[in-house]
Amino acid sequence: DEASIEILMKNVIADFSKLDILVNCAGINGVNQWAHEVDEKDWDAVFAVDAKGTFLMTKHAVPLMKQNGKGSIVNFCSIYGIIGANESAPYCAAKGAVANMTRTDAICYGKSGIRVNSVCPGTVLTELTLAKAREVEGGEQAYINEMLPKHPIGFLGEPIDIAHAVLFLASDEARFITGVNMPVDGGYTA
Repeated sequence: DEASIEILMKNVIADFSKLDILVNCAGINGVNQWAHEVDEKDWDAVFAVDAKGTFLMTKHAVPLMKQNGKGSIVNFCSIYGIIGANESAPYCAAKGAVANMTRTDAICYGKSGIRVNSVCPGTVLTELTLAKAREVEGGEQAYINEMLPKHPIGFLGEPIDIAHAVLFLASDEARFITGVNMPVDGGYTA
């Protein structure tokens, strides 16, 4: 909701006087269907959160970062934003939009000192993932057994693994990195 984002940004400036970092991490999975099966409302619901939410937050953060002469935006993408999958057409398409928005925004705002990157998690054992796992035949363990071989590192991710990548991309230690959709996926996309 754009009006609430405008209020949020005014409150950030009132409380902190500037905005240095934006992490766009809101997202939903949506329906696990192929394109020909998806209702328009289900497609729109995923895009409203995953793609439009990222766009609106960035739209209102960039002017504040331009005032600083620098900033860092880290978007949450997904491995399914950079590779295809045999599931969830709306999610894959929305995350593909986020991946390209990341590259485009990096080009557009780089001269203003604003870096834009994304993290692309593989299977991470979040509550959202575990809820999805409970819905498959055989439950959580069956889902884990299916996903584990796709991650050559030999285990599935935990939220802290993604948090460390976000922290790095947001920090000055990544000052020469922009426009990157960084897989944090235990080797899934390798």
